[in-house]
Amino acid sequence: MSKIRETEGIPWSNGTISNCVYTGVTVADVLKRAGLAAETDLQVAFINHSPVQEDDVFASSIPLHKTLDSHTILAYEMNHKPLTRDHGFPVRVIIPAYAGARSVKWLDMITVEKTEVKNFYMQHDYKVLPENVTSEDREDMEKIWSSVPPLQEMAVQSAICSPGVGDEVITSDGSVLVKGYAVAGEDGPIRAVHISTDEGKSWIDAEIVYQEGKYSWTVWQCTVRGVTESTKIWSRAESSAGNLQPIQPVWNLRGVMSNGVSEISGLKLRVQK
Repeated sequence: MSKIRETEGIPWSNGTISNCVYTGVTVADVLKRAGLAAETDLQVAFINHSPVQEDDVFASSIPLHKTLDSHTILAYEMNHKPLTRDHGFPVRVIIPAYAGARSVKWLDMITVEKTEVKNFYMQHDYKVLPENVTSEDREDMEKIWSSVPPLQEMAVQSAICSPGVGDEVITSDGSVLVKGYAVAGEDGPIRAVHISTDEGKSWIDAEIVYQEGKYSWTVWQCTVRGVTESTKIWSRAESSAGNLQPIQPVWNLRGVMSNGVSEISGLKLRVQK
């Protein structure tokens, strides 16, 4: 997104996502034991009282219907081992398909609210601001923040992981094997990943080599030919609902929801018989 215009957010890269096996209990079971009635207009807040910079606590909330999804869990293990400190020990919430800021680590409180929590990290961060907001230095900024909903469900996305930009590629026949992953939001799983070597004039479908359920990564690979150092290789994922990655994301000041096509270029091919 910063290629379009400079942003003020953290410049996340393709690796800012995880694909793990989490073990825990469903939040739905916990709320049921607490006697919660299933009122669809409620919000469930997850709170961590560790010190944070911009508020007294870190808190996020999600709609009750998402909380009751059987995939929304209170996790205490990751990849069959206890959570590490960095991953939220002793317990964290896992909310698949939603922005990672909602999967609160070091969880120590759950509350049920009538409205979204008013925490800074819910109301003044992780929001897709209007495209015409190019600076936070304006008198009506508080009004703008309050008019924009918090980022919740993520959009369809893909990333090219191998080769990397500018890599030297050893090939026997001039072809290049491109590999990557794709993810979707609630419209998953991924239906297809499309690859282009001519900036979108034509597309070929990648081979899906791993896919396990609606919320897991889809791992793909594709052999492309005719690649030169000036070739731009694009990947574009399509969800089961038919939603496609946009060629270019909608620019916003914070740089969030940057899901334009993934691109690599500058490959240097070395043919080795």
